[in-house]
Amino acid sequence: MSVDSDIVYGSMRIDETFEYKYVTVHGEKATAVADGRKLKYSEWKELGISLGDEWEHISTHIPTINVLIFRKPLSRVDKGDTASCYKNEYELEKYENRKM
Repeated sequence: MSVDSDIVYGSMRIDETFEYKYVTVHGEKATAVADGRKLKYSEWKELGISLGDEWEHISTHIPTINVLIFRKPLSRVDKGDTASCYKNEYELEKYENRKM
């Protein structure tokens, strides 16, 4: 990820289906997201947000409109039971220790 003092990447949260990431934008970039609308992939990439193309901007944190919420599907190997559907122990541990 590129270093950009106007962008702060928060911790990841997960549920049974998605991983979520909170991204805070400051300065002039905050003005660009002040209307609170959902940003297209090209728009948030243009702001300099460095997340992979599997991420989707889903919301803005109200009342702090400079905090953007992104999500992506969890990486699952199969549709079996919870323990076997995560591709590695790290993802399983994140799932088991989640606090949402």
